Amino acid sequence: MKKINFLLIASLLMLSMGCRYYTYTNWDSDVKYYNPVRIDLDSGYELYTRQIGKPKSEYSLIRKNYEELAHTDRERIEIQYLLFSKKSGRVLYLTTIPPFYTHDKLYRWIYDEPVFDKTNFVNLWYLNLFYIGQYDPQLNAFHFTRKDKPAIIDTWTYSLNGDKSVLTLDQVTDNLPQELQHVKSVNPSKVFALPMKFYRQDNFQIGISGFWDDNKFTKGVTLHGSYRAIYYANNKGKTDIFFNIGKDPDITNVPPDSLPDDWMHFKDIRVRYKP
Repeated sequence: MKKINFLLIASLLMLSMGCRYYTYTNWDSDVKYYNPVRIDLDSGYELYTRQIGKPKSEYSLIRKNYEELAHTDRERIEIQYLLFSKKSGRVLYLTTIPPFYTHDKLYRWIYDEPVFDKTNFVNLWYLNLFYIGQYDPQLNAFHFTRKDKPAIIDTWTYSLNGDKSVLTLDQVTDNLPQELQHVKSVNPSKVFALPMKFYRQDNFQIGISGFWDDNKFTKGVTLHGSYRAIYYANNKGKTDIFFNIGKDPDITNVPPDSLPDDWMHFKDIRVRYKP
């Protein structure tokens, strides 16, 4: 693989951080007008996480599976979350934003900060892309409908190891419209550049935390009960994503019940496959 100049890539990634991946908003002035559909992320959902890394000793962004790198010479540059539920028949595949360097005393990639050592915590703060699809447990398959070409459904088939701790994608299939009479199957490694292995995370949580050195999450927000959900809205060919994160934790000296709930709004550009 051709090596890419490290400094050039780092500069481009820092520039990419200038764009907004989400906005904070509220129900009355924004969310309710989308009439969003709620998906409860209840205890029926399973979470498998995939981490992408690179050797610290290499000055390039050659991507490798994080778990396969030497423990003494690795750093994370991306995290992917795969959530699915037999009960709801839903699957969500979520990816994180491009990596960037922190400016703390250690000066390291953002995903090597201690907050990301808790791999069973889905950190909404850093989400980038959303795939929402259907789960078929009988066929061990996930089906995703393309947003730009809704007649095309991509199917991911997978297998599990003996104790179900590792999920491996075995095949990616493009089910084209019937009139084309064609089904195209490829090895996932040709689509995603690496073997697609996800590792099971028990007792997972969902929330937001931007406190990089706070590995125990004494700051930030963890979603519980009715707040543990994702909302989507399909309007005029576009799909928007919302999360209700509850009362603003930064406001003090105000009775919590008098505060409106805060919402995170991810625009249509963040959605690759629609529900």
